[in-house]
Amino acid sequence: MWWLNFNPQFNWPFSGSVVQDIHPSLLARAGNDETELRVLREVASYGKQIGVLSDLVLGLARQLPAEALDDDARHALAQLQEMGRRIERIKQGQVPLPPTADEARSQLQALLAHYPELASAVADQGQR
Repeated sequence: MWWLNFNPQFNWPFSGSVVQDIHPSLLARAGNDETELRVLREVASYGKQIGVLSDLVLGLARQLPAEALDDDARHALAQLQEMGRRIERIKQGQVPLPPTADEARSQLQALLAHYPELASAVADQGQR
């Protein structure tokens, strides 16, 4: 009965593992590949590096008066703050919230269409 343990792995194109090492040579050619790999392995991932920079930018932005930023900078700051909130929810094992009220309404409508039995529960919550 050797065949009971026989479990070959077969993947169609684009159906295999999606985990991949981002090799620096695939990115911009502005440095030494060996150095980039060592930094990623020994110091910090790209995500960690971006997180530190985001924390710095957000900290500096809190010290500025609101009128010090132009419209584009205020928009970029709002996006960075929202990304930070969503990332924190993911880190806490929660589902990220929709970024806008319109997106939340759209998702709620889709959920109610898919799960009509939830409609009465949502109505009950709204009456409280």
